[in-house]
Amino acid sequence: MKEIDEAFAERLVNRVIQNERGAVPESAKSVVIFVRTVNLVNMIAEKLGAELEKLVVRNEAGESVDKKELKKLRDGIEDRILKMTGEMRGYERDRKQLVESAKFQAFLPERNRETPRPAQYLIATSSAEVGVNLDADDGLCDLSTLDSMIQRIGRINRFGETESTITVVVDARGLDAFASAYRKDEGRQQTLLKLTAEINQLQSRLTTATVDKAAKKEIKKAIKEKERERKKLEKKVADNDAGNIEPADAKHYFTWKALKAGEDETGRIDASPLALRELLAANQKALPDPPVRPPFDEARVDDWAMTSLKQSDYPRPLVQYWLRGVIEDESAQTTFVWRLDLDHFSVSDDGALSRAVELATAVPIQPKERANIATPRAADLLKALAGKFPDKPVVLINSGGETKAYALLHFKDKDTNYIFSTLAFSTAILPCAVGGLDEDGNPTANLKESRRVTDVIEQEHKEWTRYLIVRHSSENYSIRQYGQSGDEADEDGPFSSWQAAVRSVPKDKGVCENAKEIQKAFEEVKEEKEEEAGTVSYIAFFFNSKAGKDEEKASLEADHFLREDVDDVGSLGLQTRTVAEHDADVELYVRNLAERIGLPDEIIEVLATAGFRHDQGKAREWWQRAIGNPDPTGTPYAKSSVNSFDHSFNQGYRHEFGSLVESLADEEIKAHPHRDLILHLIAAHHGYARPHFPERAFDRNQPKRLNRQIARETMLRFNSLQRQYGWWQLAYLEAILKAADAMASRDFSRGELNP
Repeated sequence: MKEIDEAFAERLVNRVIQNERGAVPESAKSVVIFVRTVNLVNMIAEKLGAELEKLVVRNEAGESVDKKELKKLRDGIEDRILKMTGEMRGYERDRKQLVESAKFQAFLPERNRETPRPAQYLIATSSAEVGVNLDADDGLCDLSTLDSMIQRIGRINRFGETESTITVVVDARGLDAFASAYRKDEGRQQTLLKLTAEINQLQSRLTTATVDKAAKKEIKKAIKEKERERKKLEKKVADNDAGNIEPADAKHYFTWKALKAGEDETGRIDASPLALRELLAANQKALPDPPVRPPFDEARVDDWAMTSLKQSDYPRPLVQYWLRGVIEDESAQTTFVWRLDLDHFSVSDDGALSRAVELATAVPIQPKERANIATPRAADLLKALAGKFPDKPVVLINSGGETKAYALLHFKDKDTNYIFSTLAFSTAILPCAVGGLDEDGNPTANLKESRRVTDVIEQEHKEWTRYLIVRHSSENYSIRQYGQSGDEADEDGPFSSWQAAVRSVPKDKGVCENAKEIQKAFEEVKEEKEEEAGTVSYIAFFFNSKAGKDEEKASLEADHFLREDVDDVGSLGLQTRTVAEHDADVELYVRNLAERIGLPDEIIEVLATAGFRHDQGKAREWWQRAIGNPDPTGTPYAKSSVNSFDHSFNQGYRHEFGSLVESLADEEIKAHPHRDLILHLIAAHHGYARPHFPERAFDRNQPKRLNRQIARETMLRFNSLQRQYGWWQLAYLEAILKAADAMASRDFSRGELNP
């Protein structure tokens, strides 16, 4: 395959250089080169740069070129070539490396077409075929499927500003090899059809009453002979007589035939939308086959609806096989993300890997952090990193959402199949320090070209602030802001506890999102002998939903108040609001929202009843202590001004389970015709009860036996309601209550509560 790519890249670059020699100097042309793979993009960029350098040096009037001048020439050539692939990380793609670069501006429709300059080259994969407003003057490409070719055509002379050419560089011998084999196979298929028709005709004669016994015997003999001939022909594979020549892909061959058939006498093709639509309709063999998908049934949706069960608790088929279909290995992708937080330690002790998972997943992954790479290339990158940084961690999130950390050393000597199966459709989170991106933001296994990777969260997402908490002894903690700049912030302290250190952080930094993990890390230290513990540190993540502006701020608020995790962070960093006040707020909001949607009156009342009782479980003393209520046995708070949740009091309890316990005893709900739906909406408003609650969520005011009974009834209730309302309608009703809860919290935080 590499030899084929090398040969193709050579032919394409030769064609470009021919055009360069024949072009009008300084013609300000913008030329796009489309190819199917990232490997080809890199290969062509390297070869084109080398050939342009030779061409430019030869044009220097025969004078020798000194090193300084040669570097200037090379820099000028580099400024003429831009690579664009789907593997480029979003952060670099949207900045000066691509979108903001002068090289990219040369391909925009509104570019300056008058000022003389050398030709610019954009070498791209299918990532430039859609979703980008490119307008090249000319194009070169390899053969692809017909739909892909049409997308490429749409990126060349889009607005009719110039006379354009589109050159398709083909492997003529490969096309001929496929055509030869195809013609032979067509003949074989015709013979098979003829044999089948003859067999069917003979079998129909056997049922004729007028045929005597001797004739039937002869007919049966003839049928057997023809069946043997058919079986032999079915097993035979057509020989293309091409020796070592690799035949072209079938889809690409039929694309070539379709394009050639559409040429007029001058060799041009009508590229109007109507003509291209007709071309697609008439050439189905040139289009990709739909991926194979497993049979779809109700049991699959039942499995996926049980969202409170992790994949490890209840393994079930992954939805990707129905969304993507069963695809070739080459189509599998892996996402890479780099985080400063994993620079904090190496995997030298037993607890480091579990801490790596906690640190890597504390902040939700943002779009600009992602670099999506073909899994075979991802495996090469991971092996290269494992060889250079064996003691650094990598955190993998598989396609089912399960997370596990490894030392990079784990992958150093693993075979390719193991690494591929581990990485396919997974997300790998790496320390920034290990590198793995080139200067343009493309993943690379050539670590000589890589560099320390920028942490996107620190640069782009000012709603997040990291602090490093250091434990010097059992009663001596300090805290400082933590970042990638290398300039250490001033350390504050001493504090008597890590909680005191966290609460010293300015309120404009928001709330601490990972208090539970911090507590766990420092509790593990207490279990060691004090003299052996030494200095221990952990990163605290603070989130301020008010840090953004306009649409960004609204998105941050939604992310904050719709959290469905165990941290109760949506109740922190606000003015005080009591449980009774917040329940009344949510009743009002859900009633208003349901009325605007146009739901029936009886369903509106169900939602309002659930909204008015959804947070009663927050009144437990331990939950009030965790949220920082100075009088935990007095008026219960639903919202608090403190910036962290103290999990040492809460210990995994879920307030919606407590609300369910309270509602089971509510006389109004007992008598309600939709009792079960009300109870489920209360139980499920943070994502549990689909179908279960874990035991850590139970109400400590109740006997364990009663808690288990309530949890069992919750599962049965979910199953019954899903049968009654259907998968989507039940989830929809849950979503309305969740949305009303989030809207009431958001508007309260803004001081904009509806009366």
